[in-house]
Amino acid sequence: MSYFTLKHHQKIVKLTAICFALGNIIFLLLLISKQDFVIGFGILFFCFFILSNAIAMFTILINMLTEPKKMQEHITVLFLLLFNWPIAGLYIYFISTV
Repeated sequence: MSYFTLKHHQKIVKLTAICFALGNIIFLLLLISKQDFVIGFGILFFCFFILSNAIAMFTILINMLTEPKKMQEHITVLFLLLFNWPIAGLYIYFISTV
């Protein structure tokens, strides 16, 4: 984590890792159990995922404006944040077709 010098970026990277891990766990639980409460929990988690990612993206954009000299760090954090979206889309696609 020493690459990220801004505290906001460190928190966003931790949030991204936690969302990635929890999303994988929920997806695997759903594949194993196929219970309705897991689907409900997954939908609730996805809503949290959208909200937290929107706030994080807004924070990154504000940091881009206030600290333009650290643009490489901003872009790296933004890439890490956006990396979860296609994975979440694939999980939703797999769940809807099963």
